[in-house]
Order: sequence, then C-alpha cells, then structure tokens
Amino acid sequence: MSLAIRPGERRRQDGLGPATTLRTGRDVTTPLVIAYVLLLFVLPARLTVMAMGGIGQPALLLGILLALMWCMDKVVPGGDLHRGPNPIRWALVPYAVLLLLNHLVLQLRPQTGLEASSSTRILIINLTMIGVALFVSDTLPGRRQLHAVLKAVVVGAAACAVVGHVQFFTGFDLPALLDLPGLDYSTPFDGVFSRSGMNRPAGTTLHPIEYGVVLGAALPPALHVALAAPHRRRVRWWIAVALIASGVLLSVSRSGVLAAGAALLPLLLHWDWRRRANTLLVAMAGLVVSWLALPNLISTFRSLFGTLETDPSAQARLERFPIAFETTMQRPWLGRGLGTYTVEEGTLLDQQLYQSAIELGLVGLALTVLLVGIAVGVGIAIFLDRRRTAADASLAMALVGAIAALAVSSATYTAFWYRIHLSLLFLVIGLLGALWTLVTSGEPTTTDAVAVADVPAPGTDGDDGRAADRAHGPRRHPGADR
Repeated sequence: MSLAIRPGERRRQDGLGPATTLRTGRDVTTPLVIAYVLLLFVLPARLTVMAMGGIGQPALLLGILLALMWCMDKVVPGGDLHRGPNPIRWALVPYAVLLLLNHLVLQLRPQTGLEASSSTRILIINLTMIGVALFVSDTLPGRRQLHAVLKAVVVGAAACAVVGHVQFFTGFDLPALLDLPGLDYSTPFDGVFSRSGMNRPAGTTLHPIEYGVVLGAALPPALHVALAAPHRRRVRWWIAVALIASGVLLSVSRSGVLAAGAALLPLLLHWDWRRRANTLLVAMAGLVVSWLALPNLISTFRSLFGTLETDPSAQARLERFPIAFETTMQRPWLGRGLGTYTVEEGTLLDQQLYQSAIELGLVGLALTVLLVGIAVGVGIAIFLDRRRTAADASLAMALVGAIAALAVSSATYTAFWYRIHLSLLFLVIGLLGALWTLVTSGEPTTTDAVAVADVPAPGTDGDDGRAADRAHGPRRHPGADR
C-alpha cells in the first residue's frame, strides 16, 4: 500500500506534505492513527479476538497494519515516507534490531512452552509499538494533523477517566457490559479493585496503577490542548483536563500521583510565573474540594506517602533487587529473552527496570534508557530551536512531560507488561519525531491549511493559528520546487 501523491502533484523532496496521501488525494495516515488511539483508550484492554490470543486486541491489530505500511513504504522504491534526518528514527530502528537479536539468541537455548509462547507474543507487541512510532514519526503531514492526533489522545484519556469515575463512585464496572461480535475478554472480571474501603478504578486499563499512570501522562497534552483551544471551545477541553486530573486521584495510586508530578514539571518550567501561580491555586482548590467531598481519599494518600519507608509493597521491590541482580548476571549482556521471565516460572518483580535487565540484559537495559533519553533530548532540542513556534515549544514540553511520567513510573511497577502504558509511550515518542520533522524542515507548507494554535499568553485568547496564517499567508517549504 503506497502512500502515493496525487496525480500531477510534484513530490516533496523531504517526504512531507502531499506525499502522505493516497491517489484519492486524501490524507489517510491521520485518520488511521486517530483510530488507533481511540481503540487503545476506549475499548477495554482485556477485549480481544480470542482466536488470536494475546495479540488480538483491536488497537494492536491496527498497530500491526500501521507497522507493515511503514515497512512496505520504506522498502518499495519511490516510497513516500519522510526520509530526512530524524533522531527518533535513528533510536527506534537499533532498538528493534536489539529485540530481534535478543530473540535470536533465545532460540539457541532450550525453552519451556510458556517461554516460547510468551517471548513470541511480547516480541510481536514490542515490534508493533516501534512500528507505530515510526509510522507516526514519518507520515503525519503537518501540525494540524499532529494536533488532531493529540486531541484524540486527550479524548481517549478522558473517556477512560469517565469509566473510572463510574467505577469509583458506584462500584459498577462498565466494561463488563460491552459485548461486541467477534470479541471476548481474555480474563474474567473479578470486580472493581479496592483500597482503604474505597473502590479503586482501572477504567479501560488492566490495573488501577496503569490507570493512574496513563492519566497522569495524558495530563500535559490535555493542558496544552486546552490552553491552545479557541475561547469558544475551551470549556470542553477544560472538562477533559478536570476528568483526567481527578482520575489520577481516584486511582488511589502513589504511582499515578508521581507520574502526574513528573509530567507537569516540564510544562511548569516552560510557563511564566503567572501561569504557574494559577496552576498552583487550581491544584490547591482541587485538593480542598477533594478533601471536603472525599476525606478518606486524601487521608489514604497521606498514609501512602507518609509510611513509604515501611510500606510492604515499596519494601518488597527493594528486597527483590538481589534476586533481580543474580538472575541478570546469569546472562548479563543480552539477557534471557524478552518475555521469558514470567510470574508463573519466576518471581513477581513488580519493577520494570529489573524486568528489562533480566530479559534484555545490560545492553538492552542501556538501549531502553537511551531510547527514552533521546526522545526527551529531541523534545528539549525542539524547545530550544529558533525555528519553532510558541505552540511547538509548548507541545514539545507536554510530550516530554508525558514521557517523563511513563518513564518514572517504570520504577514502581512492571510497566511494559501493561499494553496502554507501553503503547502510549511509543506513540508519544513517534509524535516527538513528527514534531521534529515539522520544525526542522522549515516553514509550514501549503498543506498546512491551518497551523496548530500558538498557546496564548496569559490573559489572551487563542485563535487556532488562523491569525498567523492571515498575517503571513500560505508558505512553501524552501525545497518544494527542487
């Protein structure tokens, strides 16, 4: 399936713009990515095509299609993907090679049946996530399309939060009612989780920790979208922000609060003092309202953070370090194999760094950390680039915040085992790659009919970028006529 340009339209030298449309002249990449995002957040993570086992989730199946489309357009002569320099691509491709090498080394030793099936499934999932990130990075044709995908993330996270609110206040599990033809649940529903006498929602995710972390990571993109929205549309986006932020608290999860704090830090550093003060006042007001409405919730968080040194779950993670170290040293360089260290045949580690060190070895752990570090570095480089707009800077810091949340929380649970967490991480990495391409390729092209709104200064209204378009008119990329 080639993403060919319209008949009679000149191919862009850098692969941007019209080169990401089918022969119908329509942009097909953005709707596919938006569909992927909505399937990821809206459908319960346990919902799957049972005949396909652990890789039958609808979002994952669409992700496989996106990954195959990227591979096909990359190898077919005259492919239309962006082929210019992109550090995100340079980081993702070696990471994929590492996973394949790790799986190849695994085949050189005897495996149990569980190891063989689990390693193959996890490899497919991880390669799919890498493929989705590459597809997003190399195909989104403009800022408007990138912003549309970001809005889909916010809508999906808000929908997930709504399900969580229903679970928290009523104890009723909405996903249990969903009955779609051809789909079934991989594991039965055991009811809503609980802690300290309160319902502990998971939304459409697999666990309350994942729910809190994912919503915490979605908070900076939601704030960016709300601040950039035109005045007449801001209310809906601020409602989404409120749902996501309150969902973090309702998860009754330390990891969720830590993720939200890490996520907001880059934006707070970017904002001026007035916006920081306003954010602090709103946060304090939200805590007061939460304390008045749900006093047990706030006291539970005080207990969770106040007794961290003696908390059984936190101490258990520290006590597992010798086991993780000893197991890692058995195969220190390339590990025992991705997906092979299972709870059934090993020990519950509940910490992603341990898991990655054991399965991927020290080389794999280093490359995983390097991938996340490069993504953060790309976001910072965009922020410092003189060619970026104010909206680009805000978006870059929002995406860096999302990655920070997902990375920091990896030390608090086995994060990459949870599908929405892993998918969101690679999606955000891909969005940073797309933003890098748009910023470094020069001025917006004529395909950007409407650029994403510059985030307005305090006290001003955004206009979705139309003022900039009216002032400067349509602009062409310097290489468009070469």
